[in-house]
Amino acid sequence: MIRECKLEDIETLNKLVKEVGTDYEPIDLGEEFRDAHQFLLYEVGGIQGFGYSSLYQNGLNEKEAQLNLFTLPNSRRNGIGTLLYRELLAFLLPENPRSLVVYIRVDQEDPSPFYEKQGFKKWWGSPELIYFGKGFPTVELDFIPYEDEFYERYSKVKNDCYYHIQVSNDIKPYTYPPNETERAALLKSKENIYILTKDDNLVASVTIGDETIDNLMVSPAYQGKGLGKCALQFAMNAMIERGNEYIRICYMENNQGAEELYYSLGFKPLQNTHVYRKFVK
Repeated sequence: MIRECKLEDIETLNKLVKEVGTDYEPIDLGEEFRDAHQFLLYEVGGIQGFGYSSLYQNGLNEKEAQLNLFTLPNSRRNGIGTLLYRELLAFLLPENPRSLVVYIRVDQEDPSPFYEKQGFKKWWGSPELIYFGKGFPTVELDFIPYEDEFYERYSKVKNDCYYHIQVSNDIKPYTYPPNETERAALLKSKENIYILTKDDNLVASVTIGDETIDNLMVSPAYQGKGLGKCALQFAMNAMIERGNEYIRICYMENNQGAEELYYSLGFKPLQNTHVYRKFVK
């Protein structure tokens, strides 16, 4: 009934999640299969569900495990999810992870009661919004591409902007000291990062992805001057000009300032993800 997933199963799984029309997050299950610590299927007269786990180091260099479970709608509440969870747990526990983490959509059929029954508790939440529409008047500010010379200033603004969010949601470490790994990662994506400087200070930044806007930041010393709105409009204009039909953006729950800004520029709700966590030791 429960067996290990094989590479040739991936095409069937991708069709499965598409056919049930759940708006399941469009991830590459082939990539997930290659990266998974364990990938299991529940099969009786066809695949009824699947689950997989991944091990990684968190920001404190502690071992954590992320779980993903999926059951066909007409097969739910038959104990399939519980069986898959227990099998995955049996593989994970010998690895001694500090905690187990799951990301779940709560705007559809909310699976949180299942995870609460297994001992998980809500950790934090992140609504995601989407924008369809026209561009805005040209922003009369000089946003320039990120370069390595700005790294220390960029890191300081990032820590200053996200510290209270990290603390309020217990996401550790609360601050990230500059390090060469992060520096190298920024350089690899520098063509997507734009910054605004004033008097040799980095005052704002925004990252433009393929479909998303990330890391919209304004230095606390310069907040309340409309720079966040300007940075967001700059990024949205850039994406629309290059042909994006829609733009996605997300934020942490209880970040009222971000929520009000995004709605004021025409973003609408798309989905809501909650993260649940269970400590193992």
